[in-house]
Amino acid sequence: MVDERADDLAVSPAVCDDPADDAQLRELHRMLEKVTSDIETLSFNTAIAKMMEFVNFCTPLERRPRAILEPFVKALAPFAPHLAEELWQVLGLPAPVSLADWPAVDERYLRDDTVEVPVQVQGKLRGRITIDADADANAMIAAATADPRIAELLEGKTIVKTIAVPGRMVNFVVR
Repeated sequence: MVDERADDLAVSPAVCDDPADDAQLRELHRMLEKVTSDIETLSFNTAIAKMMEFVNFCTPLERRPRAILEPFVKALAPFAPHLAEELWQVLGLPAPVSLADWPAVDERYLRDDTVEVPVQVQGKLRGRITIDADADANAMIAAATADPRIAELLEGKTIVKTIAVPGRMVNFVVR
């Protein structure tokens, strides 16, 4: 956020006014949700750990949208108030950050669009499939049987029972 090479305190050239992409917004809102709930339960160490994960996510970004940095500074304020005030001021926002509204969590960014589900044959892990997060049992079974490796294992065998737990796993019992 701050340009380390500048003689005076200045915003890094990586900070931009570009809109944040879905991955950035997903990271931001997951961090905000965790920090908000951890503050309520007085679990400060895990809140700080989640903010560190967010910083690690942002560090390699060539362009860092203000749309994700400003809410981060607001979330940082209860833990590092002096640093947050400095960052708030460097971003050119009206002081103080301590009077700014707490950032709202957008629930749609907390859910994954897809999930990776293990596929078992006879209770042994034989593969993994990636499916929509809200796929039902039938869609999971169809995706599992369409996987070439699973189809090969099921070829010539009678499926006695199929267990599919949506979002969790698929298991084929064969004879």
